[in-house]
Amino acid sequence: MLTCLDLSFSCIFVYLLCSLALEALPLRKLVLQGCFDYSYYGIYCLLSKSPFLQHLDLQDAMFLNDQRINYLWAFLGDLVSININGCNKLTNAAFFSLLRNCPLLSEIHMESTQLGIGSRPSLNLVVYHQLKSLHLANNSHLQDEDINMFAFMFPNMQLLDLSSCDDICIVKVSKTCCSIRHLKFAFCPRAKVFLTNVGPSNLEVLNLSHSRIDDQVLHEISKIFHRLLQLDLKHCYHVTEKGLRLALENCTHLREINLQHCRKMSTKIVSWMIFSRPSLRKIKAPPHFRPYDCDRKLLFGRCLVC
Repeated sequence: MLTCLDLSFSCIFVYLLCSLALEALPLRKLVLQGCFDYSYYGIYCLLSKSPFLQHLDLQDAMFLNDQRINYLWAFLGDLVSININGCNKLTNAAFFSLLRNCPLLSEIHMESTQLGIGSRPSLNLVVYHQLKSLHLANNSHLQDEDINMFAFMFPNMQLLDLSSCDDICIVKVSKTCCSIRHLKFAFCPRAKVFLTNVGPSNLEVLNLSHSRIDDQVLHEISKIFHRLLQLDLKHCYHVTEKGLRLALENCTHLREINLQHCRKMSTKIVSWMIFSRPSLRKIKAPPHFRPYDCDRKLLFGRCLVC
């Protein structure tokens, strides 16, 4: 009996969807990413006959809006993960309706939508302990107050993607979301980085690629995120060797670092990093690095450099 249906990059029709709904129960996983020629009526018919669905991917279903998607949630009480990336008519109303109707969710992908627009619950916030991953990249309307609210609602959240969300303060994220292990903060050239007196973080993976942080900000961030295992600084043009050296003095557990396209780094920094930070196991080197720029014993005996 069919339990998983992946129709990505296929041409599908309402008739096919309804037929599958009648013949393929109990459906557990449905992937429609990249599909076309299906309508709201078709997906409504299918979901209404799939009460045990756990994984749903409706990326780029442009016909969805807050009202329409609210009707779908009624059939998805067992949902564990959902992808509604690119459904650019969805706002706060869709997000909070999803949470109310799908209490088992552990992963939400809601990138490139209108999240941040609309009213927010002001009282009686519900806590969702099971939610672990929240992918919210490219939601330009999100504010710090939204992150504070998410921190209360999702106390066990471990992965948070805020890439291309310009108005979010990275240190406030750290302060309020204490359980986060993986934070994506890439492509945020105008993001606020207010450095306040906050306690140490448990963050292990930090992606700051394509941001405009400088040496001072990187140094201060390293004091807060000193338990980092992976740090991505790709295309961080304002970071120099001075800032990197100061940061690595604090990040004593660092195992991987990405310095690709960091134009203010010399190739000699690679040998220094391997020697001064023995925990490193992988380095994506700055521009123009060649193996002969690094001591061969260091390069091949301790750390992969690529």
